[in-house]
Amino acid sequence: MKPIMFFLIIMFVFFSGSCKKDSETKLFDKNLKVEEFIILLKAGTYTSDNLPDFLPEDIPGLLNHGNDFTIIPYFPTNDICSFSLFQYRLGECILWVIESIRLKYPYQSLYSRFPSCVPMLINNEFIDDAKKNPGTDPVKYRLKDTELKSAYDKYLEWWDKNNQNKFDEFKSTNPLDGLKIFWY
Repeated sequence: MKPIMFFLIIMFVFFSGSCKKDSETKLFDKNLKVEEFIILLKAGTYTSDNLPDFLPEDIPGLLNHGNDFTIIPYFPTNDICSFSLFQYRLGECILWVIESIRLKYPYQSLYSRFPSCVPMLINNEFIDDAKKNPGTDPVKYRLKDTELKSAYDKYLEWWDKNNQNKFDEFKSTNPLDGLKIFWY
C-alpha cells in the first residue's frame, strides 16, 4: 500500500508542477486587450489554443494591425483540421480574428470561434486544381502580401461602410465578396 501511495504523491507533484497557470500563459483571457494580444503574438508568447474573447467593438483596434504582414511564430488554429501552417503572417491572422467575430459572435463555445481551418487566405484556383489532383498543396495558392493588402482593404471598407449600424445588421455581409479568395 505504501508504494502505491508514494507513487500517487509523486505523480501528483509531477503533474501539478508541470502545468502552467492561466495567468502565466494568458490562456483564454476574457479581459485580453487588442494591443496586449498583438504584443504577445509578436513576442511569440501567446500560447493559448483558442482565440481571445473579442467583441465587435474590438474590430477597429484589430484593423489597425490587419495590414502588418510580419511573420509571427505561433497562432491558434482549429483543432479539428489536420492541416497546419508553418508560417503565420500577423495581418492575415488578425483578419481571421475579425472573420471569427463576424461569423461566430456571440460565441457559443471556445471551439466554435474558428471561422475555418487555419488563418490562410487562398485563391479560388485551388478548388479546381484540388478536384483534378486531390493531393494539391493549398499553400501553393496562398495570397502574396500584395493580395493580402487587397483583402485588408476590403475588411476596412466593410467596417467603415457599416460600423454605424448594429453589428447584427451587417455581420452577414462578406467583406471578401468580389474577390476570388476564401479562408482555408
